[in-house]
Amino acid sequence: MLLAEKDSGFAEEFWLACARDPLFWINTCCFLKEPRDKSGSKFRIFPWLTWPAQDWAITEMKASLGIENVFAPKSRAVGFTWMVLALFLHSFIFEPESEFGMASENEAKVDKKGKQNTLFAKLDFLLKYQPRCIINPSDFDRGPLRLVNVRNDSVITGYPSTAELNRGGRDRAFLCDEMGAFPVGADYSALNSLRAVTDSIFTVSTYGERDGCAFNNTAENEQWRGKRIFMTWKDCPPQAAGLYTSRDGVLKILDESYPWERDAEGKIDYPFILDEKERSPYYDEKTAGLTPQAVAREYDVDRKASSQRPLPREQIERLAKETPAKPRYVGVMGYDQDDQTPHFELREGGPLSIWCDLIEDAPSTDEVYSMGADIAAGFGGSNSVLSVWNRYTGVQVAEWCWNWVDPIKFANIAKATGLFFKGAEEAAYMVPEVNGTVGTQFMGELERIGYPNLHRRETYDEITKRRTRKTGWHNSAGVGTILGQLLSAANNGAATVRSALVFKEMLEYVFVNGQIKHGGVAGSPDESESDDTHGDAAGAAAMAWLGCKTMPASKALTEAAGPPVGSIAWHREQRQSFDSGGIFAGGLQ
Repeated sequence: MLLAEKDSGFAEEFWLACARDPLFWINTCCFLKEPRDKSGSKFRIFPWLTWPAQDWAITEMKASLGIENVFAPKSRAVGFTWMVLALFLHSFIFEPESEFGMASENEAKVDKKGKQNTLFAKLDFLLKYQPRCIINPSDFDRGPLRLVNVRNDSVITGYPSTAELNRGGRDRAFLCDEMGAFPVGADYSALNSLRAVTDSIFTVSTYGERDGCAFNNTAENEQWRGKRIFMTWKDCPPQAAGLYTSRDGVLKILDESYPWERDAEGKIDYPFILDEKERSPYYDEKTAGLTPQAVAREYDVDRKASSQRPLPREQIERLAKETPAKPRYVGVMGYDQDDQTPHFELREGGPLSIWCDLIEDAPSTDEVYSMGADIAAGFGGSNSVLSVWNRYTGVQVAEWCWNWVDPIKFANIAKATGLFFKGAEEAAYMVPEVNGTVGTQFMGELERIGYPNLHRRETYDEITKRRTRKTGWHNSAGVGTILGQLLSAANNGAATVRSALVFKEMLEYVFVNGQIKHGGVAGSPDESESDDTHGDAAGAAAMAWLGCKTMPASKALTEAAGPPVGSIAWHREQRQSFDSGGIFAGGLQ
């Protein structure tokens, strides 16, 4: 740097070298601070010398900058946020008219006067130690939530994580830092808003406690196109120092160079944890006392284990491999506008999947069917789902699933589907969830058009002390209360789930304030008043299974079986049969 101050030619060449290569610039011009250093050193500010994993990650992110999304699930304290900020700042300094946006959990974590752990405080720190041959303080204008390079018109702007995140703006790239902690609902709304703002969203976070939060659902979802960069504590040399593991209770040291403390006999004096995981002294210290879910979330970058789950994951995963099947028919359920008379039409990609045989384009009329209905508002967030089951065999025979149908139209489709799967009844025995406004709208339309075979629950009025029966299934705690019944039946072979989506959603249920809720509990733009705005296929299947267990005795079968043996009606039938030459026509012996 001293040479650059004395030699303008060298300074120009040095500036060009930094502009060409962000890694060269970081390793020659950038500093970091570490207040947690335990070495006893008085120096808390030191040159940023990137690790090999950081070299790789920065190179990959540079190739994606402004071109594609980058999803970065990470462990705590691996420097990922610093890497993205440095990459943005590199373009801010060296490339004209580069516009970037940044957001975090709230505005105070983006920029707040006097706070040193905000995103803008990190940018301020990186700029503070830049050599004058790279940039001068007079080259940039710093305001609240804003940094402007007046020399080349580049801008970095900060935002809180709101539903209107940078709506109307345009950015080369946008950082959503620690997105797993974004407020419920705002995380999905922020992503939806940013998709129109930039082609390059950088989402950097540990996995969120709610498994259905936006970061968890996009980080590994191939429908969200982009580059995935995973980084754990093992990629950081200081944290991986002393790496060890075990197998069958036998210790295996992976880092032979680590200066382990030893006892008088030369044996390593350290309380190794022999659980067959890869560990280090750093990992042991940081994870001590944490719940398994917190360890998975904060350090192991393990989404599946990161949330406290009320349903046994191993059991669900086993069943998910064994029972789902490819539908025999896929199509749409058409219906007459006046009386909802159904007509099924084969169509690739249609919302109705059928796993049973159709005889003359209709299910068997010798069976009895139960149908669960999970209702959504139809705004594209939650799905409205019908799940149809054969009461006798305990096998799921159909699933209708779509997220762009309002409750009124869905009621008409539900009636048509129930009439299609009427079997030996007037219609399938329907168990609709009636929680919230959308449930009320659905039931209002169903009452208007008429449905002959609905589930009724018993209620008790504390004031009148009277018991009444009301239509539909309702529980303020949501369908999580009955999922365990379906899973238990599937595990013991009484129920057979054909839809893979049911098991996928079961894996996403977590505890929220002591209640079983789907992980995307409020992450949907859907305005369903029920807290369970996701987990729709699992919920509909659970309600259908409830119907299989609670539906009244089949009228058709009761009529076929005749009156109870010994009753007056039974004796009358026997006499009529005798008189007409029936089963007793041969006379009494």
